[in-house]
Amino acid sequence: MGKSLAGLSGLVVFFLFSLFSMGTWAQDFEGSIVGPWSPLPNGKARIIEFDEVLQTPREKPIKYALEVRLDKDWHTYWMNSGDSGAAPEIYALGATPIKTEIRYPYPERILAPPLVTFGYSEHVIYFFNLPPNTLELRADLLVCKEECLPGSFTQDLPLQISNLNFKAKDSIVKNLKQFYDRLPEPPPANMSPQYVSGIEASNWSLTLDKTATVSDLFWYPEQVPSLKKPNFIREDTTVNFYLQEGPQKNRSKKALLLWRPSQDSELTSTVLDFIAKDANVWPFALMALVGGLILNLMPCVFPIVSLKAFSIANSSGKPLQQIRKDHAFYSLGVIACFLLLGFFIAILRSSGQIVGWGFQLQNPWFVGFLSGLFLFLAFSFFDLWHWNWIPKFASTTQLKEGPWGSIGTGFLAVLVASPCTAPFMGAAIGFALSQSALSIFVIFASLGIGMALPFIGFAAAPSLSKLLPSPGAWMNTFKKCMGVMLLLTSIWLGWLTMQITTSSQEIDGDFWTELKIAQWDEKIESGDGARFVNFTADWCVTCKVNERVTFQNEDVRTAVQAQKLKMYRVDWTKKESEIAAKLAEYGRAGVPLYLYYRDQNIAPIILPGILTPDLFIETITQEETK
Repeated sequence: MGKSLAGLSGLVVFFLFSLFSMGTWAQDFEGSIVGPWSPLPNGKARIIEFDEVLQTPREKPIKYALEVRLDKDWHTYWMNSGDSGAAPEIYALGATPIKTEIRYPYPERILAPPLVTFGYSEHVIYFFNLPPNTLELRADLLVCKEECLPGSFTQDLPLQISNLNFKAKDSIVKNLKQFYDRLPEPPPANMSPQYVSGIEASNWSLTLDKTATVSDLFWYPEQVPSLKKPNFIREDTTVNFYLQEGPQKNRSKKALLLWRPSQDSELTSTVLDFIAKDANVWPFALMALVGGLILNLMPCVFPIVSLKAFSIANSSGKPLQQIRKDHAFYSLGVIACFLLLGFFIAILRSSGQIVGWGFQLQNPWFVGFLSGLFLFLAFSFFDLWHWNWIPKFASTTQLKEGPWGSIGTGFLAVLVASPCTAPFMGAAIGFALSQSALSIFVIFASLGIGMALPFIGFAAAPSLSKLLPSPGAWMNTFKKCMGVMLLLTSIWLGWLTMQITTSSQEIDGDFWTELKIAQWDEKIESGDGARFVNFTADWCVTCKVNERVTFQNEDVRTAVQAQKLKMYRVDWTKKESEIAAKLAEYGRAGVPLYLYYRDQNIAPIILPGILTPDLFIETITQEETK
């Protein structure tokens, strides 16, 4: 009971303090003296002088305001004007004009494609202070519509009540309060804004309560060249976004954040200083290690790896040294192939091309080669023939595989793994491709070590092979089953080659809406209601499994219809740099990528690459009711 009374008394004190504070500010505005209008091109402006200096909670006192009213569709600018325009300037005139600092209310984005500017349409009030005993000021502004026109006026000070000057009326007080409330607040102590800079991209993050939502972010002048609205990504209490910019100088970056502490609260603005942090590659290397290990269980790799494992079970009686060498050389082949892939990706990205995991599967010649390779392997699994370069465990011969055969098998396993993306791989590769070439090699080496880890274990402790099933006649039957899988894969790759070379792919138009990146701002950024975006490709096995298991599930389709969820599909089967760039904005270098937007101006949730019906339904139903 005591705690309840204490809490109640605290609320009463807070309410009375808030009421007193609002009354004080309103009284200050009511005591203001309003100067006469001065003409501007397609508008007018005037100075307002407060009765006394306002010691605002924004930590900077203000004594004056500059009100600007412009004709319909004309605008003026914020401190960072964007692609064009110029910020206003106010000078205290005297022997030497002194430029004063302006306190800006938060701006809006003014779009005139392809230009983006930051400013205020038709009406704005700026706040500022002047040195003591200033007798005259000058304000310079630029007003724009399709063309831009400079404007300037002067005003004698102090303002005195006269036939030109008058006390602020209710409507003026209301306008002052409206724009005053748009001045930036000090940031909460726990926001922790920081960024990690890479060679081609940078990762920015801040901490917000789960109830808070982010609307927009505007960079202060000479901080970051990007003018585009960031794609905010919500991960529990962390909000991330990525910028496709070059290296950032190792210093803090200042920005204005627009956000709501809760969904029902008013929009507020906060000035943030993003602190540079060194990139820590090792957590992502661990993710790559786990992703590489899981890759052994993916459908595109399983036939090769499983038969390799059974060749281990069939190796009883061989010299221990030979068994260790076989596993070591296979592991070496896997790791070397991953490093080679990383090398090619680093070279291509350094030449300006945007590539990611699975980029080679957008080339019909490579896909056709893989189709033929799988066909040859399938026939060898059926014992129709064997060539010396085909791994010996796929044939009936008892020849020694040898070091080059084991290395070739490792290369083969990685090549056939390229259509698959295991959990944790997307984030790890996305991080690597935003960093230096060294980071790319570390991540790809970790993928290789993870994929080779079971065989590294067999090389270190050959006795582990006893855990595998005992060899027998069943292995021939199993091998034929794997041959069927390889044959089906070959047929699928042949179909994929035709899909890449043809002009269009069929989609379920009753469930999906095809989305082009050119429509992104209209459909996704400015779209109303809940939206789900599926980045997919015909060559992505994981994507196809999710489409079959999850998106064709009747319960999922019923939930989508009940929640009125708009389902968008972005097809990356063919090489499109715009899609690759959009993936990079969300820290990904490949597909699948699943984004769920609960509502407009709310950061999306990234769903895992292996998506189950239950997880999908839980996400869209729980989020919709919040």
